[in-house]
Amino acid sequence: MNSASSTCRSSVSEESPPPGASQSLFDLALLWRRKWSLILAAVISVGVGVAYLLVATPVFEVDARLLVQKEGFAFQIERSRREDREFLATQAEIIRSPLTVRLALKSAPLTGLSPEADPVKVALASLRVKPLLNTDVLKITFRGEDPEETIQFVEAVIESYRQQLSTVERDVNAKTLELLSQRDEDLRSKLESLQQQYVQHRKSSPLIGHGRDAVSIDSELLRQLSQQLAEIRRHRVGIENTIQTLEVYRDAVARGKTKGALVFTSASSPPVAEAPRKNSDARPTGANISDEHRLYKTMAAHLLGAATAGVQQLDVLHTELRQAISHEQELAEVYGLQHPQRRSAISQVATLKELIRRQENDASGILEQELAVAKSTEKNLAEMYNRERNHVKSLDNFLIREQQLLENIRRVQAVHDSTLTQFNELTLAGQSINTGRPSVTVRLLEEPQSTLHQVWPNKPSLLLVCMFLGLTCGAAWVTISERRIGNLRSEG
Repeated sequence: MNSASSTCRSSVSEESPPPGASQSLFDLALLWRRKWSLILAAVISVGVGVAYLLVATPVFEVDARLLVQKEGFAFQIERSRREDREFLATQAEIIRSPLTVRLALKSAPLTGLSPEADPVKVALASLRVKPLLNTDVLKITFRGEDPEETIQFVEAVIESYRQQLSTVERDVNAKTLELLSQRDEDLRSKLESLQQQYVQHRKSSPLIGHGRDAVSIDSELLRQLSQQLAEIRRHRVGIENTIQTLEVYRDAVARGKTKGALVFTSASSPPVAEAPRKNSDARPTGANISDEHRLYKTMAAHLLGAATAGVQQLDVLHTELRQAISHEQELAEVYGLQHPQRRSAISQVATLKELIRRQENDASGILEQELAVAKSTEKNLAEMYNRERNHVKSLDNFLIREQQLLENIRRVQAVHDSTLTQFNELTLAGQSINTGRPSVTVRLLEEPQSTLHQVWPNKPSLLLVCMFLGLTCGAAWVTISERRIGNLRSEG
């Protein structure tokens, strides 16, 4: 008896490690001895999985790929080439919109739903639309319990999307045509009103011709009048300066501050006969007379000109006076004052000085007359210039108004032409839409039937998972039970 118990203890001590020794999670030798327990656990777990497969509701998934391109119409080729980065995203939202789904459910309803469930919400929860990166393709994915219903619903969504595109384009086209038609009528009315204003303006306008050519003649006349007015003003200022200079010189002569008293006013100078014979300062010399003559000639010729008869006559008189004075001086050296030749020479000098004085007075009168004529001419030219300037200004105002009317007509005409072009393009677009040729091309690249597959439950995966779980649970049960038995034997 004791030997049997010792044998049992030795076998137990050999089979179970001593307390406190390190042990692995699973003992492979133990698992191999209890392999039938593991196999039984795996079979039970697989059986549970098979039972679940028999009662589980399968879920099927269908994929469809759509090529969606915004090609536009023939007359919109250049416009349709512009990249619209948000176009595909917009089309994806249109497909997933409740309106499109509701239209699809009318032709392909979903069965097996509870009475309180909303079919649109249920369908939207299972519907996915995703734009593929760097392509014009949309991927439509839908999950359902019935494979036939799933395929039919995806096909119905695609058809509903096409109808939605056609309806939206048709409505937008009709409304846009209505707005453009009203716009065209308004522009026609405005254009006719502007054209009538232009005709009335041309009737009341004094312009002859078009543009700046219509005022070129009057502008040239105004320019010539401006030049003539400037010339006569310079002429008048020259006369006034000459008269002022003569007056200043005569005042100087009257005060005895100049040597030219004999030239400009002989009445204010003492007679040559009263001058002392031997005092050369009291007797005018030919040189003095020549200088004074040149000065006066220069001032008179400033206005009258070198060819004026008055200046020529004055020049002759001064020459004769110069000669007479020289002759009288020569006689004074030979004869006395009472000599007939000397007296004749003195008389000739006095006569010439009187003639020069009269001629000088006549020249001053001519200057005054010329000044009056210049002022009168300047006044007339100024009045003509002001009248012509006002006339040209009124012509310029007419021209500006005419240019404004023409510019308004051109601007309205350009807007009207653009509106008419858009109207014709949209008319052709409407005809194309009505014949089944929308601006957005939708092509089915992958049929829903070819992509149908069951996503749940996946039989191989589920059975493998069940078998793994069964083995794991069996190994854990075997390990725990053996250790518990070992602990009980140790305590006994």
